[in-house]
Amino acid sequence: MNIIIIEDELRTARALASILLEIDPDIKILGILSSVREAIDYFNKDTEVDLIFMDILLSDGHCFDIFEEIDITHPIIFCTAYNDYMTEAFKVNGIDYILKPINKASLTQALGKWGKLKSHFVGETANRGSTDKKVIASRNNGMLVFDKNCYQMLPFKQIAYFYLVGGLPAIKTMDGQTIFSDQSLTALMSVIPNELFYKINRQYIIQKEVIFQIVPSYLRNLEVRLKVPVKERLMVNKNKKTEFLNWFKGLN
Repeated sequence: MNIIIIEDELRTARALASILLEIDPDIKILGILSSVREAIDYFNKDTEVDLIFMDILLSDGHCFDIFEEIDITHPIIFCTAYNDYMTEAFKVNGIDYILKPINKASLTQALGKWGKLKSHFVGETANRGSTDKKVIASRNNGMLVFDKNCYQMLPFKQIAYFYLVGGLPAIKTMDGQTIFSDQSLTALMSVIPNELFYKINRQYIIQKEVIFQIVPSYLRNLEVRLKVPVKERLMVNKNKKTEFLNWFKGLN
């Protein structure tokens, strides 16, 4: 397992690495990053990471600043002295939230949780070979989807939205099914029709025809309401407001 540690206190980072290697000697620590800028630069280049351990407050800012700049799809275990950011953490691929001081028991539990989540995500993929994908984009009017042990064509019009479930990319269909994907939301945007789908934030890509209402919200943001159930409010940042409305009106 390849792990990156994002922590501005070097002593804490080294202690974390030491405990991880004690739990599992096969773990490979790819590096220790201490700042928002270092993390952005690193993830713009490296995609070999399996799991991230991340502190909340870094040397040059808030860890959530990272997600404003780049799309990180790797699962994250947050290790922090603050308990005020749990809700935000689970919105950005967080799968666990450990309060400092870090100990072996809490890390063992967190790694166990990742093991179960990874198993659920991968499913039968490993048995089919590394070249297979659970979701394979088509150039036609849909996607070839691997679900329930078989391939089937899923028309784009039957996709309500793409989203992150515990940091893992997934498809929500019009009839409420969830199908996990091996491709990040960013990768999916490069193969799905942009006139039909829009990435409104780092967690959701929505289909135009499922939009029910667009409502002005606080701080000049927009709230997007869908015709299908969704667990949280979908917000478009004011900086993307004009682009989103042009897309919705078919002007892009």
